[in-house]
Amino acid sequence: MYNRKGRHKMDRATLEDYPYIVAEIKDLKEEINIMLGGSMLTDIVTGSSPEHPYTQHPVMISGVEDSEELYKFQQRLAHLEELKRQIEDFVDHLPNLKTRRIVEAKAFKGMRWQEIADKFGVTEYSAKHVYNRIWRK
Repeated sequence: MYNRKGRHKMDRATLEDYPYIVAEIKDLKEEINIMLGGSMLTDIVTGSSPEHPYTQHPVMISGVEDSEELYKFQQRLAHLEELKRQIEDFVDHLPNLKTRRIVEAKAFKGMRWQEIADKFGVTEYSAKHVYNRIWRK
């Protein structure tokens, strides 16, 4: 989703959900790994040599049993990873370094306004103003 200037459209709530998105991605990956590790299926089938004398021999195959729950987790993970990429792309394309750093500190690291002000040597009001300016149309 892009606006008229070719930049990603982003809303404040989505940007501020970034830490929760990252945490949920981590949790989903762990859950998917558990599901994949516990549901390995194996079977033996018969195969033959590709050349004459075409001798038959057993071949062991293995894989993961598909489940609707696993599919839902994988779809959710893909959606969240795309959302995370869009947020990071939005921040990467902010107009200047000062704005990017303040937005990263607030949205990505969850820093309080006073911490941001102290870190960047600005007033709390100034940090809030820079952050709020990105939402003006």
